[in-house]
Amino acid sequence: GVFFGGGADYISGEAQVFGSSLDSNGAGWHATAGLAHRFSPGLIGEVAYTHTEASLDSDYGSVDCEFDTVTAGLRVSL
Repeated sequence: GVFFGGGADYISGEAQVFGSSLDSNGAGWHATAGLAHRFSPGLIGEVAYTHTEASLDSDYGSVDCEFDTVTAGLRVSL
């Protein structure tokens, strides 16, 4: 079936910029949409698209970020 969701995030990251390390963290949000298929009672496959936005604080000031990800995976019931 089709699924939608979203929520609040706390994002912490590190990047190498021109030979220097940049650490940043802050609040953000995400929205997700995808498709899931039940292959068997204990196995579900899914493909999802997620858009994330965040305003991060760093040693060099504020950094506004946007991320888009596409994931594919399997969920197994134990």
